[in-house]
Amino acid sequence: MGDLWRRLREVATGTIDAAPMRALAAVVGVVVVKDLLAFEVFGALLGPPGWFRMPLVPLPQLPLDLGFWWFTRLLMLIAFVAALGLARGARAGAWVLLALYGWVFLNHAPDYTSNVFLLLILLAALGCTPLRGMTPAWPCWLVRITMTAVYLGAATAKVDPLWLSGRVLRESLFHYGGGFYARAIGWDAPALFAALACVSLLVEASLAVGLWIPRLRRPVAALGVAFHLGIELLLPVRLFSYLAPAGYLAFFSPQALAPVLDRWERWTLRWWWAPAVVGVGAVVNLHHYGNGDQNVVLAVLAAFLVTVMGLLRRRSRVVLQLVPGSSVAARVDASLDAATSTAAGANVERHRIGVAILLVYAAFQIACVAKPALGHSQRYAWRMFSEILKMNVTAFRRPSPGAPFEPVVIEATQRRWTDRGLRHHFTSLSEEEIYLQGFANWLVREGAAEARVVARIENNGRPEITRVFTASEKVR
Repeated sequence: MGDLWRRLREVATGTIDAAPMRALAAVVGVVVVKDLLAFEVFGALLGPPGWFRMPLVPLPQLPLDLGFWWFTRLLMLIAFVAALGLARGARAGAWVLLALYGWVFLNHAPDYTSNVFLLLILLAALGCTPLRGMTPAWPCWLVRITMTAVYLGAATAKVDPLWLSGRVLRESLFHYGGGFYARAIGWDAPALFAALACVSLLVEASLAVGLWIPRLRRPVAALGVAFHLGIELLLPVRLFSYLAPAGYLAFFSPQALAPVLDRWERWTLRWWWAPAVVGVGAVVNLHHYGNGDQNVVLAVLAAFLVTVMGLLRRRSRVVLQLVPGSSVAARVDASLDAATSTAAGANVERHRIGVAILLVYAAFQIACVAKPALGHSQRYAWRMFSEILKMNVTAFRRPSPGAPFEPVVIEATQRRWTDRGLRHHFTSLSEEEIYLQGFANWLVREGAAEARVVARIENNGRPEITRVFTASEKVR
């Protein structure tokens, strides 16, 4: 036990070359640019009350008379600049994005998804580590633990007769993401779906274990990339298909990443780099959303600003080198490098907190993966496409005590809920029950004396049931 504890302390308090985390930052920054191009990430959540749904914690809402539209445009511009900066190795970009996406996460419970949850974890890890030179080891280990939990949770969810029968995969392929599979391929072969379901279980189990084994790391990582590209083609899942393979970089040595990272660093110095990232993000979104230009003007402006800032920074360095006494600037640079090195790794005592962080975080992930087996919600358990869930939702509010109930508009407030017949959902029933009750509570907090949310539910082919979720003034 003493040897294990000593080894853990060495891992958590030691330092490593920043190359794996720098490579991770590059990929995460580019992926966030793609996400921002396709989504009104902030406008839909900070806007009119009709769009503000089920916050995890009560948070203030921006009134429209404060220049709402311009404010959300500014937030989007800041997010684009932060994402491009993170891709260039600016750690501050991770903190900006963590704050902005964290606001989204806290404001809108159903939009947490595994996509945004994983993004927040990776941004937090990147924000806690310098992206140059030697850096604390524990953020890199945090990413490794996360990726293991992701695939362990996904694999254990698939050890289920329903999944192995191929029925869940079939329903997902035919009904998720606009039905791309049904339009482009359309094969309805139960034996094929059952075989692919078994393959997916084996792939995810291999990733949970194989990334830790040096001899298997490259082939397993290649398998994982191909696996997620296939998912993105047939079942596009916004961010996850890109963030998950990005997490593999935390397992690779700096020597293995050096050639690619060196080339990336050279590219980021070119004037065309930022516009190219925006262009690639827009093109990738064409498959998923049918458009890639929702926020392209802001993205182009952000690319211009980042490019200009990069050119000015390089030019200022050249000018300083030509000015007499430029050795002062050299000494300043050397001092900053020395300070960063010290903060990153020279004083190991400063990073003993890494032991506690890793232990607590590992326990958290174990609990998340295990809790569905103990009868708790699948929320945060990395279980995606695990049920065949169909729902029809209607909602009513009583404006004052004794008044009759009035219908509440569902469309445009919670897109996957509708009163127009049973509709496929790709979360789990346990998660949706949390959201439906949260919706009823939110209606009361917004002024209703009483709220009632009625859900017709068909789950995994079982007979339809009706659940009623209620709230009254006492929840305010």
